Amino acid sequence: MVKFGKELEAQLVQEWRSAYVDYKQLKRKIAAVKEAVADSPSVKHPGSKNFTRQITRKVSKVQDSFVTATGRAADFLRSRPISRRLRQNEELLKVERIDPTEEGKYEEYTTELSDVLRGSLGFKIGLFFAQLDGEFNKVNHFCMNKEKEFVSQFETLRQQVEALEDIRVILKQGGSYHPAAATESDSGRSNTISEAVERATERLASRQDLKIEMNELGPAREKSDHDSSSRGGGSNKPHMRLQIPVDTPRTAIKSVTQSLWEDLLKLGGPENFSSGGEAGFTVTKKNVRAAEKMLKDAFQELYRGLGLLKSYCSLNGIAFWKILKKFDKASGYRTLDIYIKAVELSHFSTSKTTITLLENLEELYAKTFTKDDHSKARNQLRLVKKKASHKVTFFLGLFTGGSVAFLTIFAVLLNANRDHYIRPNSAPAPPGQPQQPDSYLRTIFPVFSISALIILHMFMYGFNVYFWSKWRINFAFMFDMRQGTELRHPEILMVASVLLTILMAVLVGQLTLHGVSDSPYVDLIPLSVFMLMVVVLLFPFNMFKRSSRIFFITTFIHLSLAPFYKVLLKDFFLGDQLTSQVPMLRDLVFTLCYYTGGFFKQRDADRCVTNETYRAFIMIVSLIPYWWRFLQCLRRYFEEHDPLQMQNAGKYLITAIAVALRIQYMRYRNLILFVLHIVASVIATIFQTYWDLCVDWGLLHKRSKNKWLRDSLIMPKAKFWYFLSIIVNVILRLAWAQSITRFRFGLPDIQVADFTFACLEVIRRGIWNFYRMENEHLNNVGKYRATKTVPLPFVRLEDE
Repeated sequence: MVKFGKELEAQLVQEWRSAYVDYKQLKRKIAAVKEAVADSPSVKHPGSKNFTRQITRKVSKVQDSFVTATGRAADFLRSRPISRRLRQNEELLKVERIDPTEEGKYEEYTTELSDVLRGSLGFKIGLFFAQLDGEFNKVNHFCMNKEKEFVSQFETLRQQVEALEDIRVILKQGGSYHPAAATESDSGRSNTISEAVERATERLASRQDLKIEMNELGPAREKSDHDSSSRGGGSNKPHMRLQIPVDTPRTAIKSVTQSLWEDLLKLGGPENFSSGGEAGFTVTKKNVRAAEKMLKDAFQELYRGLGLLKSYCSLNGIAFWKILKKFDKASGYRTLDIYIKAVELSHFSTSKTTITLLENLEELYAKTFTKDDHSKARNQLRLVKKKASHKVTFFLGLFTGGSVAFLTIFAVLLNANRDHYIRPNSAPAPPGQPQQPDSYLRTIFPVFSISALIILHMFMYGFNVYFWSKWRINFAFMFDMRQGTELRHPEILMVASVLLTILMAVLVGQLTLHGVSDSPYVDLIPLSVFMLMVVVLLFPFNMFKRSSRIFFITTFIHLSLAPFYKVLLKDFFLGDQLTSQVPMLRDLVFTLCYYTGGFFKQRDADRCVTNETYRAFIMIVSLIPYWWRFLQCLRRYFEEHDPLQMQNAGKYLITAIAVALRIQYMRYRNLILFVLHIVASVIATIFQTYWDLCVDWGLLHKRSKNKWLRDSLIMPKAKFWYFLSIIVNVILRLAWAQSITRFRFGLPDIQVADFTFACLEVIRRGIWNFYRMENEHLNNVGKYRATKTVPLPFVRLEDE
């Protein structure tokens, strides 16, 4: 049987962790009471264990006799509370409710112990009930605050739906409206937002679809209606206009130019600024569909939040019952029935606001989007959980074994032809070509490394998802993925293993064909794996995890067009991944040059390496990931006004300078470039290492509860891994030194050494990913952020 502590840990909302009953701390208090009882054998009280056991035996015998005579009498006796049977324990404690004396405060509960509990164990028992009261009040207050928040969100959605009804009416009439006209009470327009909202309100009121009463929702509803009436000049419906927040490069540029234009108008005086007016807005089907999609997302998030709150209240109610039962068993007293009665009568146990909001949300959603089909509305609102498939596990094991087998065969074949493939051929040079044909490692190995590094990154991401899921880090929420569409770790690892198997099979086939034919077109075979990945990624049909592919492509577009898109976590997270794939991007440029230039026919790699256009592209692809991150940091600084973003931008700028100097030094081998490169690389490495450990991971706090780490840890019992990860990250950050020393470290060729260090950088990034998302998750926990803030399509004209 699973212990409740583990069950609570498995079911609680991670972002609300600190708002739950501190079950472990209460168990420690009970352990202290139990030790005190064991150390005080002279303590005799009616509720002692021996007395309880005697009473229990007698009651059991009576119950057994009643079972043989009549089941009803036995059931009645069993249903009687123990505190009734032990009358002397009825007044052990008293739970008092203290009503709030100030507005905005909540009810408080406090426990008064009887003289029986104030005996020799009074101090320990007093500590337990003081802790229990604190947990009780914390749960109650959190539930009240969340209910107010959700009621306010529901009221906002209700107003949004009313405005949507009006827009639908305008679309049917083929009309348009001007936002400025909506504020004029005497405009006389028949299709303004305010008039149509009133018509939509009448239609909704006639349906009687809102079941929540004013006194049931509390102050949040009353305040919302009061604000609406005060702003609307006596009307309960505010003036609103449709505003679809389309975040594109065009809208970003337009926003900047419009802001500059308004600033210029303000310089000319308020009369010039006010004469500008507002442009009209034509209602189209596209705008209505966009508004409906935004509202659906908002409905789903609110529905999910209400479901989480409902589960929160239920789990905490069980937790109080379980912990009181443990206390009674440890102390020998019977306090469960007395205290649990106060819990059952408290707000978080008796409030029906959450259930009523869920019903009303379903009702409103059904009438707005599913034509009163409540079953369809519930299916769209509820989170669709993906079912685990045994097929995925089977194919994961199958292709993992296949990839290992092909990798072994490839290593054997390459080693058997070591002199032919690794060293330059001794055959005479082709006519017109002064140099000898280049080795396999200089020509084909870069093509192989492109796919290999991508597949390795996929494996690391799969392991990341596994550990995030294991430690209940809500990565899908933080990446803003649509519910139910995120890939689980078996699916990611299966795709990676399939691609690795194909890659190794292709390489084995290519080596085998080399022994049969000297045709240069055999070298086109390794390129097919990379082309296959590109085709699958861009495959337009609803196959091969289309939602995940669209998510990746969209995120990459946002990254590549920085700073014209709003920067989300998924955008800069992908940017950081690309900074670790710079060697792969360089190999990609080489591959394009080698094959598109036709140099593969002579197996001549130097024609690319010495080409000026190739060198220019190498510089561009080496710097562009850092440039994108630099622009993203600037965008975030101008939006959030966070000085930390400017420091982060400086980090990427210094790193880009160090990379550029390294490329130039490798080309010219100049002493000045060498010194500048060393200085820039040292500064960049120190900056990057500090940022990794102190900012991205949030570690190295000397005065934290976990010394040199941080106060909150996902793995508090495995601190060793944090320190080991710190050491590994610092060591791998120094890998740039290999590009200067050109040490092979026992490897057969410098190409293999470069590939090995590129793999180590990908592994370092995988380790970084886990702790970065852990830190982000803990920040969400600190802010109780379990649901997303979804932008809404309609805005109040008074709020603009």
